[in-house]
Parts: sequence; structure tokens; C-alpha cells
Amino acid sequence: MKKFLFSIFMTFSLIPVFGSVNFAVTGLDDSGKNAVELVQAELAGSIEFVERSNIGDIRQEQYLIQQFGIARLARCFAGADIFIAVQNNTLTAFETRYGFRLAYRKLSADFEKSTAEIKQEILKWNNAGKDFFKKRIISFAGIRNNLHRSLAGKAEKYSDTVKQAINQTPAILLEREYLVELLLEQELSGAWKDAVSGSEIIHFEFNPGSDAEEIIFAVYAVDAQNKTVFKNESTDLASVLSTLQEHCSRPPSKKRYTLKDEASRFAYEARIARDDHKLLLAEKLQFAAFALDPDNPKLFNFGIIANEKLIDIFPYWFAALKKIVRYPQFLKSYENPYYFSERIINHIFFNQYKLPETLRKEYWNWLARYRHLWQSGNNTQEFRFVKKEFYPTTTEYLQAKEAAWQTLLSKNIPPQEMYSVSDELFQYQNALPSHLRQTWTEKNIAALRRRPGLEIMAKSLECNAFLHTKACTADAALKKFEELFALLKKYSDLKINIDYLYDHHSVNAYIGLLEKIKLTYKKYKENQR
Repeated sequence: MKKFLFSIFMTFSLIPVFGSVNFAVTGLDDSGKNAVELVQAELAGSIEFVERSNIGDIRQEQYLIQQFGIARLARCFAGADIFIAVQNNTLTAFETRYGFRLAYRKLSADFEKSTAEIKQEILKWNNAGKDFFKKRIISFAGIRNNLHRSLAGKAEKYSDTVKQAINQTPAILLEREYLVELLLEQELSGAWKDAVSGSEIIHFEFNPGSDAEEIIFAVYAVDAQNKTVFKNESTDLASVLSTLQEHCSRPPSKKRYTLKDEASRFAYEARIARDDHKLLLAEKLQFAAFALDPDNPKLFNFGIIANEKLIDIFPYWFAALKKIVRYPQFLKSYENPYYFSERIINHIFFNQYKLPETLRKEYWNWLARYRHLWQSGNNTQEFRFVKKEFYPTTTEYLQAKEAAWQTLLSKNIPPQEMYSVSDELFQYQNALPSHLRQTWTEKNIAALRRRPGLEIMAKSLECNAFLHTKACTADAALKKFEELFALLKKYSDLKINIDYLYDHHSVNAYIGLLEKIKLTYKKYKENQR
């Protein structure tokens, strides 16, 4: 299929441009195909068509029936300016650079009339030229139904009428979800960048009237700064839709906004989606916000834990990670983008086996190239930042952790600073295979005891290793920790928190041991006073 589409692209790229607008026109069912062939024959010579004799091969592709399928197909026709598809007595026109929908028109059931209507649509766009963005651009936010459930039947009927009317406005329809999908693939530029930032969002409401049966229909449009630029309400839906048509027929406002304004609007929509517990939608909208304004680290706000399939949410997380590596200054420890990006990486790590193998390989190959951005810092940070979620296998993680630990040992770091890595050191020790843990512990105990002030760290590693042996019992382990606490007297100048002395998870595996250790440590501290 890829070779097939590539051959289409190469064929189209070589076609010379004779008219002002080039068209690619196809029927996606038998009736549409017949009508299109007749129209092309009638307009031959006066309209420039991009020919695709075997377009039927594309029509049969499965992705055409998926969401945004025809919009994606439009972007395959690089030699055309406008792609027109006819199916089920409906004509839909798209510009071919991004696949934004230019027009939607129901055709007559009569074959001769429908071909005349297709011809009329082509001539109209040929005369209009290529400056599509000069038309008003709208997105449809949906309908808020505030009616009593007894009016559910009427509300459903009116909703269908509203959606059909939105489809048939003279404005360019830019679906918000399609724009999000588009931003996964590329960045907007040129005239379309200005057009997208100048789009309006159309909102509808069904509100209760003065009596149980009365319905007030309200419609309003907001610009990129969430200011209402159009509003109308009435008990007569036809009147409301008529005023909307008039509004959409007018040229767009000359006032221009930026993609930063549009990013803020997407971020606002993401907050609303989170409040409504629509977490997958929230992540999509948040991605769009960051993609439109990646210079703003506050928009990198991802990694919500949701009961969503990883395969659905992964493309947005992965795309966001790819964008943030261009801004390594955002990846400093404890800043928001660092925190949220680590949370994404953590989620992907623990759920990676739900992804297809090809996606997993692509992700790990990418992370191998860029994980150093998350692992840079001062001496102790570089050791702490080597985490298992950055490596596809346990073996690779252990090798990287050992290398970072040996580098840390080779440097003359003050004892007080060394104790700050105790929790990470315990986790690394626990992750070692049982047949290697004892040997590793003995080797590092010897190295630490040669360093002034690190005898306590050496003893704590000994205690932690003992917790993983068959000889360990709660009472035997307590004696080990009593020996450890006795060493604290020798280094009273060091500020060693109890959390630096044991691994909570390992100790807690023995019932009652944690409480006994804390009590013993408390007695030691009291005796020191």
C-alpha cells in the first residue's frame, strides 16, 4: 500500500499546473463514480483534473471507513488543490494540504440533477481560487442539552437537525479532534497557521422555556481568546439556524490571533474534559495545546492515570515526549515538565506489553537516544536518575545503574551528600539477582569502609542484604540493625535520617520488624540527648 501511495505522489508531482485550481474528484460508491466520470468528461479542457484511473484500489482500503478517513485520503493527492469525494448522494470537498473540509453538500437523488450540482460545486471553487483561508473557519463543540428527560425524543430529533445544518454552513469546518490528529503528524505553517488560530468554535444549547414543552435554542460562537463574537437564541430553531448561516457566510474577522491563543483554548478545553472525567479526551486536547505552543512548559501537563487502553493514549504521549526533547531546559529535576514526562515514561514502562511490538521497538529505540536528557544532573542526581523505566530490560538497567554507582564512588563526594542516595542504592541492591547480590554487597562494603564517614552506609547495605537471605528472621535482622545504630555514635556530626538506614519495603516484609526498628532507633536518639 505504501508503494502504491508513493507512486500516486510521484505521478501527481510531475503533472504541470494549467488552471488556477487543480481538482482530484472521485466517487466512493458506484453512483458517485458514474456521476464523477460524467462531470469530468463535460468539464475536460476547462478544468484541470488530477487523473487517478485506479482510484478504486484506494476506495477499497479499510482506513476509508475509519474516522477522518476521507480527510486523510485527500492529503494523498499532492498534485491537486481540492479533493472532492462523492458518496451516498453527498459531496464533500477538502483542501489537500491538511485535509480540512471546505464544503459538504447533499445531492439530489436524481442522477442528472446530482451531476449538475457536482459540476456547479467544481466551477464555484475554480472561480474562488486557492485562498481557502479567507473563508470563515468554524469548529463545532457540540450541543449542551439542558432539557428535562421527558423531552429526550425531541432533543434527539433537533440534535440531528443542528448537526446537519453545521455540516452545510458555507464556512470551512475544522473538526477539533481532526486537528489534534493532524498535529500528531506535522506542524501548521503559513496561511493555514493563521487560519487555524482565527477559527471560531460554535456552541449550541437546548434550554427549557416558559412551560414544560417550550424549548429555547441558543447558538453562540467564541474566538481564539474565548470571546463571544456571535450569539442568537429563539424558540424557533429554523430562525436560529438561519442566523448561523448568515454569520458563517460573512468574511472572517480581520483581527488575527496566534497559535498561542489557540493553545490556551485547547488547554482550557482539556481542563473541562478532566473535570468531566473524560481523561483520554483531556490528554488529546492537552497534547494539542502543547503542540501549538511548545515554548510554554506549563502546557506540558500529561500522564493522568486513566482506565484507558495504552494503545489509544500512547500516540499523544509519545508525540509530546518527542516535542519536549527539543527543550532540554524544561527537563531539570522537580520542574513540572520533568515530573509529568517521567510519569508518562513510567506509565508506558509498566503497560508496554499492551502495545504492538513495532511500537514498542520504535519507542525504546527513541528513548535510548534521548534518555540522557532525563539523567543529567550533579553527581548524586546522575545516579538517582538512572531508573528502570528508562530501559527495556532489567539487564540494561542494572548495567547502567552499576556504571553510575562506580562513577559516584570514584569521586570525592562529601559523606553527607552520599547518604542522600541511600534509597536508590537499596533499590538497586534489591534488583540484583540473588546469586550476585551477596558478592556485590561484600565488594561495596569493603569500598565504602575505606571512605571516611561511609562506614554506616556499608553497614546498612549489609543489613539490607541480610533481609534477602534464608537465615533472616525478624529477631536476627533486629540484632543487625542494633549494630548499625551503635555505629551512629562514631559519626554524631553527620545528619543521618532513619530513612537513610534501611529499605522500607524490605523491612516491612517481616511482620513487626519495622515497628521494632523504629522503637530501637528512638531509644538510641533518646540516649544521645
